Amino acid sequence: MTRLSSLLTAALGAAFSLVGQAQAHPVVCIYGEHGRSSFLSGAESADGKVIAGFGLDASGTIVEQILNEETGKFSILVRDPNRTCIMFSGEGWRRVEPGQKGDPS
Repeated sequence: MTRLSSLLTAALGAAFSLVGQAQAHPVVCIYGEHGRSSFLSGAESADGKVIAGFGLDASGTIVEQILNEETGKFSILVRDPNRTCIMFSGEGWRRVEPGQKGDPS
């Protein structure tokens, strides 16, 4: 499994574990075939975010990370054919180089 796949699998697992819990940032879902494109065009124009990575699980659910590398603002999207859900959004995202050991901070 690649590093990106591992990261996305961990993000998906964390996302679904948070869905049932009280959160400061509730999960927002956009239904319909144009939900993803509407969110992405808004995120790109408002925050300068672009797709930085994605992965697919065995059931067909897609996890996407969108990111503005200059500001570190990011969002994690989970989508299936019927909806796109914004699971997390935040700041301070940093890339870790493959093979880097230890805390990247």
